[in-house]
Amino acid sequence: MKIGFISDTHEQTKNIAAAVERFNNMSPDLVIHLGDICSPIMADHFKPLKAPLKIIFGNNDGDKAYLRKRFDYAELFTTPHEFSLNGKKIICMHEPEFLEVFLKSGEYDLLAYGHTHRKEIRKNGSAAVLNPGEAGGLLTGISSAAMWDTSDGSIFIFDIFSGDELK
Repeated sequence: MKIGFISDTHEQTKNIAAAVERFNNMSPDLVIHLGDICSPIMADHFKPLKAPLKIIFGNNDGDKAYLRKRFDYAELFTTPHEFSLNGKKIICMHEPEFLEVFLKSGEYDLLAYGHTHRKEIRKNGSAAVLNPGEAGGLLTGISSAAMWDTSDGSIFIFDIFSGDELK
């Protein structure tokens, strides 16, 4: 199973369109947005995504009721949100405030977060930690997203405009 991750789009419609197109070309089984979509009207920009969409609310996602209404085709969750897919236990959050506590628990195969706008992939025993960076490109100038393959545990972060893998 391939899962796409995106975070911190911050209403950057051109970047959202590029990310949706890139994900559609990569054919993930699911895409998870790790927070900070910001505006409910962004639902129209994510609608062309072919994969199911899960959204974790971020600190800049203000009107959660209207976000739920506009994103009626997606599943929306408060942060943190844990679930299992293909026998893998995953926890997703926007802010990484308790990331290390969750990591030390040893309960998760993948811990994914956003908020910092900084890309991160690291392994800790059998667990992986992922921050796909910022799709909005506002702080770092790099618009990125990520893909995780649950079958072999591989993770990579890519530039949403070029598709190139980022280090």
